[in-house]
Amino acid sequence: MNRANRRSEKKSVKQLQKNIVQAGKKVERIERVVLGFNFLVDKKAVEIDLPSLSLYRELIGTEPKEMESWMKNAYLYCRMKKGMAPGAVLFFKDIESGVVIGQYDGKRAIF
Repeated sequence: MNRANRRSEKKSVKQLQKNIVQAGKKVERIERVVLGFNFLVDKKAVEIDLPSLSLYRELIGTEPKEMESWMKNAYLYCRMKKGMAPGAVLFFKDIESGVVIGQYDGKRAIF
């Protein structure tokens, strides 16, 4: 085996190791999201009736980045635990008034 092949194999092994680490981190993140939403659902702070998720307005925050992150996590939870279809739109409603706060389609948030 020549040097070029050995270098190529080393790069491939390093990339595979990196991919495994990244996959592990992603699984840990998903686990934290699911546990967090299970807690909120148990405490009745969030109600899910697909394609809608009702919550107290204070939970989602006011900053656009914070709101989008929250919506992304809720979308992930609904996909993993509630069987929501990929690309389906999840509507966020105020639990007290029923007013639509925003929506998330798996790629972008609208509020």
